[in-house]
Amino acid sequence: MQLHIKSLNTKLPFTQAVRCGHFVYVSEQASVDPNTGEIKCGTLAEEMTLSFKSLRAVIESARAIWAQILKINCFLRIKTDLAE
Repeated sequence: MQLHIKSLNTKLPFTQAVRCGHFVYVSEQASVDPNTGEIKCGTLAEEMTLSFKSLRAVIESARAIWAQILKINCFLRIKTDLAE
């Protein structure tokens, strides 16, 4: 059985996560302003902070915890952001 999870009021056109049995597959978590549902642009640190807040909300909605995360992929647009 699959359960589609959408925990935040975003304007993004996809399901934020899908629970299938004991596994939760989480989609990309953009830097979304929780008050407006809009993607916010800023420094890498600001965008990552919002992204991780979104991730926390999604995994909590899926009744999961941080300790259960196996892998996180982070894609950078600008190579020099890696130093930050």
